[in-house]
Parts: sequence; C-alpha cells; structure tokens
Amino acid sequence: LFGGGASAFNGILNSGTGVVTIADNQIIAATANGTGASAGIANTAGANPLRITGNTIHTILANAITATSLNGIRVTAGVDNYLLRTTIHNLQANALTSGTLNGVGVSGGTTFELLQNKIYNLSSSSSGLTGTINGILISGAVASLVATIANNLIGDLRATAASGADLIRGVALTSTGTNSTINLFHNTIFLSAPTTTGANLGTSGVFLTVS
Repeated sequence: LFGGGASAFNGILNSGTGVVTIADNQIIAATANGTGASAGIANTAGANPLRITGNTIHTILANAITATSLNGIRVTAGVDNYLLRTTIHNLQANALTSGTLNGVGVSGGTTFELLQNKIYNLSSSSSGLTGTINGILISGAVASLVATIANNLIGDLRATAASGADLIRGVALTSTGTNSTINLFHNTIFLSAPTTTGANLGTSGVFLTVS
C-alpha cells in the first residue's frame, strides 16, 4: 500500500455514518509517501456506534510526514466509539518535526472506550522532532467528552536522535474540551531509559493538560 504527494494514507478509511464495525483485519507492510495525516485505520465521520476490534496494524513507514501525524488508529468524529483488542506496532515516521506519531490518535468524537489494546515499537529517527510520540493521544477541544482508557499495554516508544524535555508519552491527554471525563485505569506502560544521539530526551508515562 502506498500514498504520495500531499495526500494522506489510510489502510481502511470510514467516512460513513450508521453502525460501523471494522474487525479482524491486517494492515501491514505499508509505505505512506504523502505528507497528510495518515493511519492504518481512520474514522472521519459520525459513525454511531463505531467498533474497531481485533485488528493488527504493523510495519507502516512514513518518511514524508513532518507536521501532521502517523497513527495506527485515527478517530476524528463519532459517538459511542469502541476501540478494542487491536495490536499496533512497528510504526516509523523518520522526518517528523512538529507532527506526532501515535498508536491511537483521537481528536474528535464524544464517547470512547479504548480497551485491551497492545501498542509498541513506535519510533522516529528525526533529529528535528519537536512534536511527540504517543502510545495513546486524546486531543482536540470537544466539550463533554467521556473516555475510558483501560487494560492497554504500551511500550517501546523511541526518538533516537531528538532532544527535548518531554517528547515521548505513554498516554497523552491534551484535550481542552470543557466538562470532559477521562477514566484511566489498569494500563501497563513501559518506557525504558531513552537512548538518543541528541543532548537529552524526556518521557512521561501519562501526560495531562489541565483545562
């Protein structure tokens, strides 16, 4: 699978509404040559409910993305979103600057359950990285967001040439929507001592933006 130019690469893209289930697929050995926000699986519409379960996403290389994002799963809309029992590993974005590399990236939608996912081996060799590498990222500004993140396994997140105080985050909760509720429990996050050719590299198991 390939994507090029300014376009985005998506192994599976849902842009429809209604009941949507994406289950038991393998998205593997893909090269994203475009610069747009890319994902193994992406949902960009108001599916209700959306169920992404039992998928395997691995070995996606994106060396053109600088300021957008590479994601195992990317969700920008929807109600009653369930992301369950998916394995995501070996994602590389080696030209990142201000962009992000995410196992799961959520920036829209109102209700989420992220349960029993396994996310590991996400890496960037960019020396100009100022964005972040995240196992799970909850961002955006949706009001009254309700999210439960539980029983996930996250580890082996690497920025091998970057320098920065907090570039690697197991779970990043940066959503600024008012009246939001995020339940985070029973997750396992393993971040070993970072190795980088840069001057320094900081990490956070859980990062929370106060809003």
